[in-house]
Amino acid sequence: MGSILQAKCSCGFDSGELCLGGGRLTFETNCAFPCNCSSCGHLSTPNLFESDNVCGECGKPGSTPYDDDVMVHPDSRVVEQPIGPVMTAVNKVLSVIPFRAAKAPEYDNSIFSWNAKGQLGRDLTLTENKYFCPQCKNYSLTFECVGMWD
Repeated sequence: MGSILQAKCSCGFDSGELCLGGGRLTFETNCAFPCNCSSCGHLSTPNLFESDNVCGECGKPGSTPYDDDVMVHPDSRVVEQPIGPVMTAVNKVLSVIPFRAAKAPEYDNSIFSWNAKGQLGRDLTLTENKYFCPQCKNYSLTFECVGMWD
């Protein structure tokens, strides 16, 4: 079942309803996902299972999906830190000590998630973070889930 999202920005940009993912009959062949066109700047929802990411406005290929790092506010990007040699040694010592602790619940700030590992090699996710706005060119765009579709 797909999701209906709306992208809004403080500059006044409003995408209207965006039908993302796929329905029960099309989920294996269709994955609509928001992209920003590098040619005309339009936010469209091409089928990412098709290789060209063609813009729905100008028809040119090469749109950038909103899960790409360049589309996410720089302060929100996930940066993996390598584990240093000291922490590696500490982890080895601690791994032999029996320890039971309740895992704290993690906050999942996902607005939309679509398992596309088989087709694209990654999950497609949109979060509560700020994204690049096609209108004002600032990282002030947010996505909001407004419904589901099938």
